[in-house]
Amino acid sequence: MSNVRETGRRATLVLRPGVALPLIGYLGSVIMTVLAFVAVTFPGPHNHSLFARWLGGQVLITVAWGLYKLGSNRIALGEKAMQIVSWGRICTVRRGEVKEVLLADEAFSLTIFLTDGLVIQPFMFMASRLGVGYFRAGLFRNSMSRETIAARITEWNAQVPGVPPVQAPDRRWRVRLNLRLLLIASLVVVAEAISLTAANIWW
Repeated sequence: MSNVRETGRRATLVLRPGVALPLIGYLGSVIMTVLAFVAVTFPGPHNHSLFARWLGGQVLITVAWGLYKLGSNRIALGEKAMQIVSWGRICTVRRGEVKEVLLADEAFSLTIFLTDGLVIQPFMFMASRLGVGYFRAGLFRNSMSRETIAARITEWNAQVPGVPPVQAPDRRWRVRLNLRLLLIASLVVVAEAISLTAANIWW
């Protein structure tokens, strides 16, 4: 669920949404990557063209990229700020800005309320409302480690004695694209497709 990473003299506590989501994301990305190279190498007897060879590999490598982004969702608690790393964006919240962290049984959700009125619902905890009766019954309340993560965030946000609360928000939102990773993977697929086509290797 979590791990502590040392960066110089500062320790960052990394909280992950349970085991299933990271496992599905990382394992799925590995499987899709392998299938992408298989699709380029073995395009089929009726797909003897560079475009057909590249297209199959590109589609699969893009899916692998998306699954990696899903599996790498996390919340990192640093010395001064918390980073909420979701699928498409990263939100940085200063220590002292968290007003309350609430759990909703009916949707597996975790909601972070900030002192300036902003409400953050991390993408990693969004889920379907199916099976609402079971959730309200109290089963799976700690699904995706959300109870544990809520407690850690609340504990982390507590002010250190002698340090005044943060009055003005100093929060940075930025888009999480990971386009460099996708570009590198895509270039590898292109290189494989071109080299195998040039060598006239078909299966």
